[in-house]
Amino acid sequence: MKNTKLIFCFVLFGFLTVLSVFLGAFHTFSFCGFALDSQKLLYVGRDNAIEVYSGTEKILEINPQTSRSYAFTVTDDTIVLSTAEFVYEIDLKGNVIKKVKMLIQKHIPI
Repeated sequence: MKNTKLIFCFVLFGFLTVLSVFLGAFHTFSFCGFALDSQKLLYVGRDNAIEVYSGTEKILEINPQTSRSYAFTVTDDTIVLSTAEFVYEIDLKGNVIKKVKMLIQKHIPI
């Protein structure tokens, strides 16, 4: 009986995923990463915000400083976030501490 319920859950999840793709709602499942701080708050990167959770309660949204993809981590209670052009240091309340432009070197064929 347990296997039947588990299989049903997988089939239902698969159906809902396929349906969401056809309806254009798949972005609701997208993540840009996750991290924990020293107080065990969970930081979940979404398309438009880094959501901060205490248990199951969302307590804060932090602007990722970009409308495109980004990567982030939490180290020494500071968010380090990288976009295509900049690296940001952001405090845990969402305030930008430091912004550094990334230098991209183009490879020149010899």
